[in-house]
Amino acid sequence: LKVLRTVEGCDPEQTVFSYKEIVRHFSKYILSKRDEIFDTRNQNVALVRNDPLGTAFNVSAFHRCQGRLLLDQQLICLSLTHLSAWSIATRIRGKEAVFMLDIPQEMKELVVRMMGPS
Repeated sequence: LKVLRTVEGCDPEQTVFSYKEIVRHFSKYILSKRDEIFDTRNQNVALVRNDPLGTAFNVSAFHRCQGRLLLDQQLICLSLTHLSAWSIATRIRGKEAVFMLDIPQEMKELVVRMMGPS
């Protein structure tokens, strides 16, 4: 949360984010620090030992393909309902597909909200 709040355009008072917002802020953060954290020998590796992101993820470096997993490990869901909806929102492609699922309408709406704006 501390790292997200440093991203330009992020509301410093916001405590609840859609998954899409989290990924967008994470991407903005990485891009804003690209000259400082990317390994010049391998642009797919972020060297974050001396960066707040390294503290947040508890790593000194990570490969590009590990970013989402590290993000997922940091998230806290508000309830089992939110956990279930979040699980769907992070795996499904497109809002249209949500409405084809055999789940309650209330859950569909929560999943769509978690997916954020299109």
